[in-house]
Amino acid sequence: MLDNKMEQNPQQPANKKRPYVRKVLLINPKFQISFLLYTCGIATSILLVFFTANQYFFWKFTQKGRALGLPTDHVFFRFIHDQQTMMNWIYLITAFVAFGILIYSGLFLSNKVAGPLYRLKNYLKDYGDGKIDKKLTFRKKDFFLEIPTHVNECFEKVEKRISSNEKDKAS
Repeated sequence: MLDNKMEQNPQQPANKKRPYVRKVLLINPKFQISFLLYTCGIATSILLVFFTANQYFFWKFTQKGRALGLPTDHVFFRFIHDQQTMMNWIYLITAFVAFGILIYSGLFLSNKVAGPLYRLKNYLKDYGDGKIDKKLTFRKKDFFLEIPTHVNECFEKVEKRISSNEKDKAS
């Protein structure tokens, strides 16, 4: 039912509690993709600022060489051009690596938010349908670990009130 199914280790005895294994990282695509798009948009803006500053830096050096009256085929201009080309490649490779890390970590972190909300939504739905006989739990490294405690306490209080009301009606 949940995307976070449990997997059993063959070396582990059957009576021991099996750990949760994350199977699906994209649990709530609408939330997680919009989260990634915002993150990538901010990262792109920052990268463009740095790229523009880098281009401006080399443009200023080229202007200094022209102001000194250096000929266009002077070694200074070739050096500046070679350095700018190398910096552009370094920048491009760094940007791709950074985006790869950003997308993976953004997906992983958004899963730690979307996973508990997905689990809570299914728990509440199943509870309302009378299909739940256990307490709500989240994975140890998820965000919002305090929510299951509050939800479980709330449902325990509601169940106590219901059974108290039923006892009062029976008397």
